[in-house]
Amino acid sequence: QIVPDDKTVGDVRITIYASLFPDDAEISTGAITISATHKPTSVRMVGRQVRVGVTEATASSWRVGTIRLGVIPSGRR
Repeated sequence: QIVPDDKTVGDVRITIYASLFPDDAEISTGAITISATHKPTSVRMVGRQVRVGVTEATASSWRVGTIRLGVIPSGRR
């Protein structure tokens, strides 16, 4: 889930990229605009390596705090 921050709601887009192996092509979630409802946005994807991109959606003053990811091991071994 992506939990919005009071200061960044509606001002940023978050894209999450994941891959299973270093040489694999990354799969992205697409740009998710943080909604003004302050509710968590559910995101689900599979990967061993993840990177998070944050871009400006609205030209305004915004900030990014600490990014935390909740990870659940899958059954693929």
